[in-house]
Amino acid sequence: MEQKQTAVEWLIEKQLDAGIGIPKEWREQAKEMERQQIVKAAQDNFYVGQDLAKGYKIDWNSAEQYYNEEYGK
Repeated sequence: MEQKQTAVEWLIEKQLDAGIGIPKEWREQAKEMERQQIVKAAQDNFYVGQDLAKGYKIDWNSAEQYYNEEYGK
């Protein structure tokens, strides 16, 4: 499966290509904040199981696994 690029990663790439310097610490902090938001959205909104009407929510580890599979570590 091809990994996706997050919006923050895209923006950082474009700024670096344009020669706009961003401190590495800020880049890493922005990526981590976005990762946490994606994992939280997965926790809050993704459902699994045979009976979706009962609202089987995925657990935190599954949300983290979703992020890693979609966007990489």
